[in-house]
Amino acid sequence: MVSAVPVSVVMPARGAERDLRRALTALAASDPRPAETILVDDASPTPLAPVAAEFGCRYVRREVRGGPGAARNDGVRAAAEPTVLFVDSDVLVHPDTVGRVAARFAAPDAPAALFGSYDDAPGSPRFLAQYKNLVHHFIHQGARRAAHTFWGGCGAIRRDAFEAAGGFDVELFDVPSVEDIDLGYRLTDRGLRIELDPELQVCHLKDWRFFDLLRVDVLKRAVPWTRLMLLRGSTPPDLNLKPHHRASGVLVLLLLAAPIAAWATSGRARVAVGAAALAVAVALLVLNRDLYGFLFRKRGALFAARSVPAHWLYYAYASAAFAVTKALWAVGVRGRFRRRARP
Repeated sequence: MVSAVPVSVVMPARGAERDLRRALTALAASDPRPAETILVDDASPTPLAPVAAEFGCRYVRREVRGGPGAARNDGVRAAAEPTVLFVDSDVLVHPDTVGRVAARFAAPDAPAALFGSYDDAPGSPRFLAQYKNLVHHFIHQGARRAAHTFWGGCGAIRRDAFEAAGGFDVELFDVPSVEDIDLGYRLTDRGLRIELDPELQVCHLKDWRFFDLLRVDVLKRAVPWTRLMLLRGSTPPDLNLKPHHRASGVLVLLLLAAPIAAWATSGRARVAVGAAALAVAVALLVLNRDLYGFLFRKRGALFAARSVPAHWLYYAYASAAFAVTKALWAVGVRGRFRRRARP
């Protein structure tokens, strides 16, 4: 694929040199290569300047940690090209990733922003890493091409659109969170078009462990995303907020309540509770059958079977986090989200 427009790659990083070197090696193997790669060091304890020099990257160092949003903002300010591609430091671009971005932004109908997805071959062999990344891949592959959100793991944007939207909000999001989703909403609020390209894919190297996954899903995804929805007053039903996802969250909470209801009843009432719980479980399987079928085709029956309770557990804690956050919001506990309402 011939480069159509030059692309500046911005990669925020904090330590993690092993994954970083792999990520930069993949970028160096791109065809075409980016016009420049800007490595933004978010106050790593050991500066990453030697790594940047090793791979011929431009190097920007933050002396105070500001999170990936602040690092990406600094990278855009330093970028020489009008098209910027964000790539996380724990992902490997495919050989055609940069070229797809370059070609799409050269087209007459080019969007203001474009993003892709993780591929179906995660870097870690562990079940949780395989499961989590395959779910991400499935959701992005099945989402609408006309998007309302953005993804910073592998997402490109015109610099003028980025500046018009105000960049990443580092006041609301000073740790890795939903800063890219917020940026996408503000882009679409201004009538700027975002596309999801299902063929724009990267390999995720993160080796998820259970408690890290739980912490990220609750504290860095469910809670801030709920606050963002409440701040805005609405959220487009796309990605993992489609109607069947919301219904599944309610059903899982009902399923969790079934043992309590069974304990509090007896006789026919207890049988009725059991029958209702079985019906809820069947409904959950039916509502999510496309995902479970996808996991079965990709990794087999055992993997798909292990994924079902993991997926229901996700629905349980994400729905509980939503409910608690909404209740706290209603009584005025809003934290930093009280500061200002972003349009």
